Amino acid sequence: MNPILNTALLIVQLFLGLTIVIILHEFGHFFAARAFGVKSEEIGLGLPPRIAYIGKFLDTPMSINWLPFGAFVRIRDESGTGTAPDGLYSVSPIKRILIFLAGPAVNLVVSFILLSVVTAALGIPDNTRLEAFGIIQGTPADIAGIRSGDTITAVNGIPFESYEVFHQAIQDNLGKEITLTISRNNGEQTFVTKLTPRVSPPDRQGPIGLGVRSAKKSASFLEIITGTAQAFGDYVKNLFEIIGRLVTGTAGANDQLVGFKGMFDVYSYTQSQDVTAAIPGWVTALNFFGLISASLGIVNLLPIPALDGGRIFLSLPELMFRVKIPRKVETAITIAGFILLMLLMLYINVKDFIKPIPLPGS
Repeated sequence: MNPILNTALLIVQLFLGLTIVIILHEFGHFFAARAFGVKSEEIGLGLPPRIAYIGKFLDTPMSINWLPFGAFVRIRDESGTGTAPDGLYSVSPIKRILIFLAGPAVNLVVSFILLSVVTAALGIPDNTRLEAFGIIQGTPADIAGIRSGDTITAVNGIPFESYEVFHQAIQDNLGKEITLTISRNNGEQTFVTKLTPRVSPPDRQGPIGLGVRSAKKSASFLEIITGTAQAFGDYVKNLFEIIGRLVTGTAGANDQLVGFKGMFDVYSYTQSQDVTAAIPGWVTALNFFGLISASLGIVNLLPIPALDGGRIFLSLPELMFRVKIPRKVETAITIAGFILLMLLMLYINVKDFIKPIPLPGS
């Protein structure tokens, strides 16, 4: 494909994916508000200024706007300066907090669903079968006829339970002839081959001259859920650790938040031939947007003014102590937080160009 056309296609895919993730976030707020009797005055596709109204959704006017990114839901009396009986501040603080929580919650649920699909498509690691890759020419593995993609299932006729057991079997037989049981073409062909692990191999070649990784097997529904939960938890933990290091000034070279260019760089890499040769492009795309959705949900829960987490934080005194923060004070804090957030986004996006995020092979 023409490089310019390919870049344009990736930009469109990224744009549509991010827009859908943001729309789902806003609809979380919309339906939660509706459930508690709070009216929404506008659903906007894109960001203002407005081009035109295009109809209604559940009696709520919908608009299309000039800035073609994201979406918004304008909830009645969102600033809390009025006395509308069906406004945001007409309901109890717990309901208001649930409305603020609904957007991030939808993002987290969507993320879990997408990552579950990825887990189902890729399968789960099967440590009793190791897939060979990176065969080095002239090494024992190459001479023995092992190919990238072959699966090793036994050493000297004995099946192993993990990579560690396989590795130890090789180390225990340096300079001695061993047999490896090989499965090829998804089990259509099985054979035994002989080779001798080298006692003193060249650097970065290993005793037999190949890399191995756990093969994949189809996952049951329970395995999909538990596998996704573990991957999801690891990602959330890693994200909070990065945020913590950035806040405390202990961030390393690879601890970097990214803007639109950074997201494009990462998405473009996930759709490159080097990646899609091993994993289908639609799988890497779902994984990418699943992680983006998780990031949007988590970051929005941080107690930063102008974000959902900040608004929840400002509602806690009323919930816990029945002490209302004056609406003018809350509005001023929210506006100040919004301005600082925009400056931070500007900084992150500029930094994307000055110091691009490191990617494999770059």
